[in-house]
Amino acid sequence: TFNVATIGATGAYRYRSFMADTGSNTMLIVINETNKLVWQKYSGGAWGTRTDLFTADASADVRQWGATSISTTSTWVLAITTTSTFNLYKFDATSWTTKTAPGWPTDGLATNSGIALITDGTDIWALCIRNDASKTLSYNKYTVGSDSWGGWTTIEATTSGTDVSAAFAIVADKVVVLY
Repeated sequence: TFNVATIGATGAYRYRSFMADTGSNTMLIVINETNKLVWQKYSGGAWGTRTDLFTADASADVRQWGATSISTTSTWVLAITTTSTFNLYKFDATSWTTKTAPGWPTDGLATNSGIALITDGTDIWALCIRNDASKTLSYNKYTVGSDSWGGWTTIEATTSGTDVSAAFAIVADKVVVLY
């Protein structure tokens, strides 16, 4: 059971957040603030210090990140850098480490594509809309055990889709993607 609390600075514009159970009545929250991602940990009675995870310049669209949690000691965040690359971070319930990020998709990302992450409980899939003529919805599978990515694979042409909003649980070998 968790209590609800107000966190963060007033006046900061947030439009995406992610919460994860980190075990023993603790939780992690990652929040998108103007030009950066911040995180805080709740430890059974109080929120810890809000800390920057990833800072981008003013021209970056910082909503282009995704998060998923495999277990209480394995929460993942994928964020786009200002140099058209990705950064991948893992939170082990105590601290963050940088992991191998995927390569940049062919044709880059569509404007405001967004990034969604989903897990099957073992590995992770990143989803985006590429900036080709068909605005192709694509995924890239990350194998956690070998810290490696499989490469971007086409799901379908969207022709008009510009935002991967979310990816939901894998059920009967299916992933539901909103775009």
